[in-house]
Amino acid sequence: MAAIMLRLSVLLFVIVAVGAIGLNRSINPQNVGRIQAHNIAIEITGTGGTLQFAGAIDCDADALAPNDTCLALLSVQNTGDFAVTMSAPDMDVGGGLTTCGGGGWFDVALQNVSYAGGDIVAAGETETFEVLVELDFDTPNSCQGRGAEISITITADCVASDVGCPAVITTTPTPTP
Repeated sequence: MAAIMLRLSVLLFVIVAVGAIGLNRSINPQNVGRIQAHNIAIEITGTGGTLQFAGAIDCDADALAPNDTCLALLSVQNTGDFAVTMSAPDMDVGGGLTTCGGGGWFDVALQNVSYAGGDIVAAGETETFEVLVELDFDTPNSCQGRGAEISITITADCVASDVGCPAVITTTPTPTP
């Protein structure tokens, strides 16, 4: 009976001590505190036509932690003199964050695209879309400091029925982060 009382007293002491030092959250058995993934870069480019790009991101892409999400709001404007047929955004994702720890921890998706691929976009019109970036909760330590590159390409072709439309448009825009 004395041994049981001693064990219960020790257990009670440990519980009180843990509460006193403020350890009131679970301990991750993998010892993952805060993984910081660095350099989540989004690059958007266009081929053909005269397109101008703009974007804003609602997170710190230099301090992405497990269970974090980032949402980038991107726009593409036809700054040329003629209507263009614009392709849907084509996305390619690469970098160490996509393969670390066996991969599968980093997710990227296009969403809320304001136009369908092949839509005609008049001169001066702007279309928008979002890029959602997520780092899974269970991301392992091997992903610490890894980065990712998200490349998005949009193709614009002059609409032949537009009076004065040149046969081939050769300008290529410079992406704006």
